[in-house]
Amino acid sequence: MKALKRLNEGLPGLVLGILIWGALVELVGVWFYPDKIRYTTGVLFGTGCCVFCAIHMAMMIADSVACGGVGAAQTMVKAKSGLRFLLVFIILAVMIYFSEDIWQIIKGLFKTRFIPSFKNPGARLFWLITIGTFPIVIVGFALESTGMEWLR
Repeated sequence: MKALKRLNEGLPGLVLGILIWGALVELVGVWFYPDKIRYTTGVLFGTGCCVFCAIHMAMMIADSVACGGVGAAQTMVKAKSGLRFLLVFIILAVMIYFSEDIWQIIKGLFKTRFIPSFKNPGARLFWLITIGTFPIVIVGFALESTGMEWLR
């Protein structure tokens, strides 16, 4: 965490929030999803990608500021943007891997006409993901109101 704080003062809080969210999504969702290995793999990939993006963004900002000139910063950003494209392709591969589940969610939502229903497996998965998002939003607002100084 000290290395993250040296890179950017707010980065440890961001990474901690991503990891807490990933853990909550795993702990809550794994009980409702029939294929637990695929679910856990998806959560781990998603959490890992988010942590990587947060650290990469902080590094890019720090490196761009340290370059000194606008031209040098632009060149450096272009050179390092290949990592973002790699990440996009990894996310695309994960989405292809979970395409059956994504398609099941889409079909379930249209079959139930976006009315909450836990009888259809696809609609059930969508509504459980949606319901599971509310607690972290509440926690986020609570942490924002406290200033999150205690996390640093």
